[in-house]
Amino acid sequence: MYSLGNDEFAYVGQDNRVQGAATSANGGVRFTGHFWPKGFSADAPARYGAFPTSDVWYVSGGTWPQQNVSENSDDYLDITHRWRFNKKT
Repeated sequence: MYSLGNDEFAYVGQDNRVQGAATSANGGVRFTGHFWPKGFSADAPARYGAFPTSDVWYVSGGTWPQQNVSENSDDYLDITHRWRFNKKT
């Protein structure tokens, strides 16, 4: 949970199987979701966020690959042994 000031808050994570960020303009009583596209969450769950202002947000997502070589080279591209790019999403 991040305080943006002026009774505004944001969080990064999961809500009802969707991933991304959500913001509140009424002290946290109600949040509005700004979530990843459908199907994107499996490879890139929302992990960290930074909210320098109420209009500028940075949200990262992902997991560490279990193997150095992609299981399906048509769908994935290994950039390094810890960084994999999903071509479909």
